[in-house]
Amino acid sequence: MTQKQISRGGTQDRLGTKNIGRLLAEFSIPATIAMLVNAIYNMVDRMFIGNAEGLESIGLTALTVSFPIMMIMMGLALMFGAGGAALFSIRLGEKDREGAEKVLGNAIMMIFITAFVFMVLALWNLDSLLWLFGAREESMPYAKEYMSIILYAAVLQGPAMGCNHFMRADGSPKTAMVSMFIGAGFNIIFDYIFIFIFHMGMTGAALATVGGQGLSAIWGISYFLSRRSNMKLRLKNMRLKAELVVKIILAGLPSFVNQISASVLSLVLNNSLRIYGGDVAIGGIGAITSLQQLLVLPTIGISHGAQPIIGYNRGAGKYRRIKETLAKAILSATVVALLGFTATRLWPEALIGFFGKEEKFREFGTKAIGVWMLMLPTIGTQIIGALYFQAVGRPKISLVLTLSRQILVLLPMILILSRVFGLMGILAAAPISDAISFLLTGSFLLVELKRLTRMEREKQFH
Repeated sequence: MTQKQISRGGTQDRLGTKNIGRLLAEFSIPATIAMLVNAIYNMVDRMFIGNAEGLESIGLTALTVSFPIMMIMMGLALMFGAGGAALFSIRLGEKDREGAEKVLGNAIMMIFITAFVFMVLALWNLDSLLWLFGAREESMPYAKEYMSIILYAAVLQGPAMGCNHFMRADGSPKTAMVSMFIGAGFNIIFDYIFIFIFHMGMTGAALATVGGQGLSAIWGISYFLSRRSNMKLRLKNMRLKAELVVKIILAGLPSFVNQISASVLSLVLNNSLRIYGGDVAIGGIGAITSLQQLLVLPTIGISHGAQPIIGYNRGAGKYRRIKETLAKAILSATVVALLGFTATRLWPEALIGFFGKEEKFREFGTKAIGVWMLMLPTIGTQIIGALYFQAVGRPKISLVLTLSRQILVLLPMILILSRVFGLMGILAAAPISDAISFLLTGSFLLVELKRLTRMEREKQFH
């Protein structure tokens, strides 16, 4: 056995041999639990701020206009975390241990570098950025107070997120789950202490976020330096190789674009809401999107669980296992999305009520949630489809599918429908774009399934 080979029967090899249903559950359930915990933390963060004396709806507005900047930070981390993990899984399927560790080292180094550069640039232009994303005279001081602290700790956020993808790809989904538990759990604890005991307002909320992310980052990096990991983070592999960095960027570009698209969308959405609905509408949609994140993240958890399985079997040339993983992931994600959709139909007022007590806020949110999430059941196919093409090393198609909903369809829908129907047009834009993106994703997947079947037959004859 050569240096580049991974021994049979190792932790990763079960990705190519174990029952797909059990394997998908083994990887998806911890990822889903972790995602839910993280989403609950985001909701609790908004609940603490929305119910804190002196903050309430203006605090929620400040958090909403700050979110796009945080999405860009997350996008940079995901580009190297998710993109690197996709290549990492393919290398493992090819039995290339050395290649996998080089991907890990280069990706982690780029996460640190890009986080630092973004911190400097964003702090330099913070007022302009916040104004661009919808902050105005009343909310600007609160948003600036919050984002200043978040940005100073940007180098903690990247590793906290990026390492999770590599831990799953390394065959340790439960360890990745614990990492999310640490970040979200301590964040909630710190939120309560800083906001309600020490009455630190937006500063307290930011410090709580930074504290949780810092502990999560330490956990993630220490895993790859310890005996627990199969692949190791080695200093020699952190020396950047231009060709490898480019491959990681291309593989992770859909993840980055997804986050940037969300920021661009937030910019257009927040400013459109300000024109047609004011601060109540901005805060209300901010609460609805947080709730949507909670309902959709189990689907993202399933996609994260499927990624290492699909990537490994792509490297190993096991096409039947790829098809089975894809089918079961889409089915599971659709069932979860249907459950979330049902909840929004049955208890809209109760769900919105968690985020604030003001009558206008609750009245708007209760009406808006029914329209905004009308096509939620289709989201599973959209998410799994985009991730599938990223996992098999076809980032161009993944990029098209990622862009289709938020930029190519939803953004123009918001601009067009808002001018015709006002606030209701903004709300209706979401389900229309979901329906169009679902049809587009489904078309690509049908063509891909035929291609996999053909490749499977060709392999049998050779």
